[in-house]
Amino acid sequence: MLPDVGTMIERLAARLKTSPDDAKGWRMLGWSYFYTERYKEAVTAYARAVELDPTSADLKLEYEEAKEKTSEGGGSKTAAAPAQGEAAGKGAEGPTAEQISAYQAMPPHEREVAIRSMVDGLAARLENSPRDVEGWMRLMRSRVVLGESEIAAAAFRKALSIFKDDTSAASRIRASAFELGLKAE
Repeated sequence: MLPDVGTMIERLAARLKTSPDDAKGWRMLGWSYFYTERYKEAVTAYARAVELDPTSADLKLEYEEAKEKTSEGGGSKTAAAPAQGEAAGKGAEGPTAEQISAYQAMPPHEREVAIRSMVDGLAARLENSPRDVEGWMRLMRSRVVLGESEIAAAAFRKALSIFKDDTSAASRIRASAFELGLKAE
């Protein structure tokens, strides 16, 4: 039986306390927080990842998206745990000792199941709250990364239909889909 997503996020956060220079780990933690609607924590994790890998355009985009969600009043779905010491050595509030070590410590199959679960959770959230441009772009990107190009293309078509009355949003969605190699038809 797999641990729940919250437990896996806590394990990853705990692992990063002992491996603070793991850019991929911080990115995964940011991604995990983002998809569980813990945007403030996502910003902190992505900030550390960007600090460790400043040349990654995708990482910077993810960081900006998390900051945007926080500024929109997204905050965190759950209350942020109090900081215990410095996050990533920078003095900012960040993951606690109870929060870190999941994905990297998990066997690859379990990790894939957990990631698919979070992506499916994002898809379900978008079904209930579809007016989220960044959410659709993330869903398309996630599906492509998982090798689900047809499902990503279906998400692209659905997003275009949802934002047919918003040319700016539709343009952003099209640009993201173009970068991913997706076609609307």
